[in-house]
Amino acid sequence: MVEYFFRKPDFKELIEEQLHLIGDLERIISKVAVGRVSPREVVALKVALQAIEPIKAACMEADNASLNHIGEQLNICRSVRDRIEKEINNDPPLLINKGASSSPV
Repeated sequence: MVEYFFRKPDFKELIEEQLHLIGDLERIISKVAVGRVSPREVVALKVALQAIEPIKAACMEADNASLNHIGEQLNICRSVRDRIEKEINNDPPLLINKGASSSPV
């Protein structure tokens, strides 16, 4: 699989760019799990979930069975992403009690 990254620099660049957008997804998910996530972290979660889609597509299109398998296993969580998009303002306050964090309906 490593050889594929060397042979396909465009693939490598796309993966690097998208992984950079994902940030510290594990930390955000752990905060969601305990109900201590801020509105800005929810927006960061949406950005991370959006970054998974091009990674999945690139892996599925790759001429490499291992990458195809990874692509099959990636869940883009569209329903979660769409709900965040619908309900949370893209530029929310840092804390929930500091202003309008939900999108106007």
